[in-house]
Amino acid sequence: MSNFTLRNCTFAYKCTQQWENLEETHEESIRFCHDCQKEVHYCEDDQELLESIKLNRCVAFSRHETIHEMGLIVAPEYQKQEILPDETRSDILKKIMMLKSWFEENMDKELTRNEYNYIAERLLKQTGLEYSNRDLFGLQVWALKVPVLPGKWYREDSIKEGTHFDENIIEFMESVGLNWNYWGTYAVNKGKKK
Repeated sequence: MSNFTLRNCTFAYKCTQQWENLEETHEESIRFCHDCQKEVHYCEDDQELLESIKLNRCVAFSRHETIHEMGLIVAPEYQKQEILPDETRSDILKKIMMLKSWFEENMDKELTRNEYNYIAERLLKQTGLEYSNRDLFGLQVWALKVPVLPGKWYREDSIKEGTHFDENIIEFMESVGLNWNYWGTYAVNKGKKK
């Protein structure tokens, strides 16, 4: 295994998983992480690592024979400025706030950091707009920091719009790839289950 010469790069997210514990795929250099629901690409050298950074992949690499480091890395030359419109960023964060409030009210299990990262990325991709790594990482950080507001505020808004807050949340969860059949088992009020 190669030693790396890559300099001035930082982990945007450093993973605590171990390469050996990830699910094997059809390619020896790619494994699947069930925590973040992403493929992790093992990089043999600087060139492979640089290519994976450009493609915004989760990576694993070895600096020593037995030590693997994993996560998302951002090289300075690929750190574009934020290009996502403020209104779009605000809309995404409002959806995450609504989801957090609903979870606080109705669930006996919280979403993990990896799940919030996944949701932020899915919402960003759903916009169909071009975005930079800085946009993605900013949203992932803010997804954890946005406050939990009282769910009654969202319920009142949904009544005004002629919709049902709980149904809206379930549809939203499914649109970002969160399986309601799994999460519904954690609902405090089982009557809300689909």
